[in-house]
Amino acid sequence: MASSTLDDCDKKESILLFKSEHTTIPVANSPDQYSELFKKLRICHNIIPVLTFEFKKLDVLKSKLDHPENYAGIIFTSPRTCHAVQLACNGQKPVEWKEKPCFALGERTALTASTFLDLECEGSSSGCGYRLAQYIKDNSKKLDMKKPFLFPHSNLKTDSVMDNLKPLNIKADCVEVYVTLPHPTLEQQLINVLKKKKITVAIFFSPSGVQIGLPHLMHNVDYGKEIKLVAIGGTTEKCLKDLGFSVSGTAPEPTPEGLAEILMKILPKFLKKKK
Repeated sequence: MASSTLDDCDKKESILLFKSEHTTIPVANSPDQYSELFKKLRICHNIIPVLTFEFKKLDVLKSKLDHPENYAGIIFTSPRTCHAVQLACNGQKPVEWKEKPCFALGERTALTASTFLDLECEGSSSGCGYRLAQYIKDNSKKLDMKKPFLFPHSNLKTDSVMDNLKPLNIKADCVEVYVTLPHPTLEQQLINVLKKKKITVAIFFSPSGVQIGLPHLMHNVDYGKEIKLVAIGGTTEKCLKDLGFSVSGTAPEPTPEGLAEILMKILPKFLKKKK
């Protein structure tokens, strides 16, 4: 995926969005919601694909999906976990799971589950792992808590969903279904943008995006007061701070509108010029 920008933007300043490469399912190939909103607001920006993914253990996942009666429900923490289920089922919708409680972290994850798995998920507006875990806890009375939740996840599993469920004695059957890798063109695409633009803000969407993307940014620019770092979600903010960086703003909800609100606060003059 090439870095994208406002098509007619001739400004020398730009905002960088370090985002993961979209999955290949159609819902993820729809226009990027953040890019679309930024275009409407006349915000010059570039999307740098920081991560890519490889799926694994789909046969193991399929064997578990074949027995929904063994589970209290299923938890999706990213669109990729939904994609893994779709691949494991060879494109067929897991109709047996429609009667099971499904939970999703983030609106895009819920949209992916609904559109391609025909599974309606709860808790999608939670915004972070802690809040989703709390949502599941608050609804535990209507769940069969004697059984575990099926929990497909990545090799990183940096989110706090399971860490917050464990103290509540909520069990999970974890299956590592994909590996998160650095995007092969990350360095070159970043260099191409930096040749043309002065970066005012760098936005990170996940802890893994920080761990992989930030070193490349720091290697190619002189970090200082000129670049403001913005986090999507509390876990991403914590990751930046743990590495010793100052965070100029944090969008509590993973939505384009939430991010735009943060940018209006930290760069009011910059955004005013785009209107």
